[in-house]
Amino acid sequence: MKVIPEAFMDTPVYFFVSEWQDSPRTIPSDTILFAVGDIHGRLDLLVKMQQAIKQLMVQSESLVKTIVYLGDYIDRGRDSLAVLQQLAQGLGQSDISEHHLLGNHDYGLLQTIQMIEPDSDFLQIWFEYGGRATLERLGTPWREGCTRKLAEFRAFQKQLIAALGSKVIRFLEQLTYYHQIGEYLFVHAGIDPNIPFEQQDFADFLLIREPFLSWPDPWPYPFCVVHGHTPARPTVLAHRIGVDTGAFYTSALTAAQFDRHRVRFLMVSTYSDAHRFPSLPANRWLNTYGSPQLLNP
Repeated sequence: MKVIPEAFMDTPVYFFVSEWQDSPRTIPSDTILFAVGDIHGRLDLLVKMQQAIKQLMVQSESLVKTIVYLGDYIDRGRDSLAVLQQLAQGLGQSDISEHHLLGNHDYGLLQTIQMIEPDSDFLQIWFEYGGRATLERLGTPWREGCTRKLAEFRAFQKQLIAALGSKVIRFLEQLTYYHQIGEYLFVHAGIDPNIPFEQQDFADFLLIREPFLSWPDPWPYPFCVVHGHTPARPTVLAHRIGVDTGAFYTSALTAAQFDRHRVRFLMVSTYSDAHRFPSLPANRWLNTYGSPQLLNP
């Protein structure tokens, strides 16, 4: 199945790599591991990031090769369906393990197709954060008042399911809230430090910001959280590593690469100065990147 528009093949995309730095926790020594931040419909950047990661994996002698995608694959960018198709298709390499987490935007779409009774309040929230535009791009525009009659809502759901296709539906249904490797927990938004892990609410996995982002020492869990959801410059703290660099408006998609006790960041962007993050507020977590490399088409 071909999902990559030809126009993307002619778009220059630059690749950046930061310096290695000490990471808060460790992964097994036989593992090469990448965590990819929020994609938000940027198929062009996803394809190039996968290309870069595959090249690094080919060069690695590690026995275990893993990619974790941190969720929010849809909305805001122009190619939500193509991103879902690309991820559902996978890299097609048996020696690479791919794990896909659920983001709050993906949850909005999944709930819309699974909803038994139409929930206009829930739908309105998703629409305000990009869902309405996504439906229009899918060719299934939302009709006001559709929630008032169950038959009309069922017809809309049927149309949406057909537009997505069975393979994408299965992909969405199999997304998980979190994944743990070594001393790292991968989750879309974060966790609530005030609550035991086994009592966490799924909404925190998808939506939390504070108190998680600014939690002071001591951190109550024996793992570091790797997350997206909150656009910022790549961040490494004792309790969390943030990987979402706002791809839908910065045109910079970031991934973290883990190697035992080290971490560094990879970035692909349509801008050659993206490593300066001109669209994101300055903070003290400034990583040094090498010169941009132009990726081959």
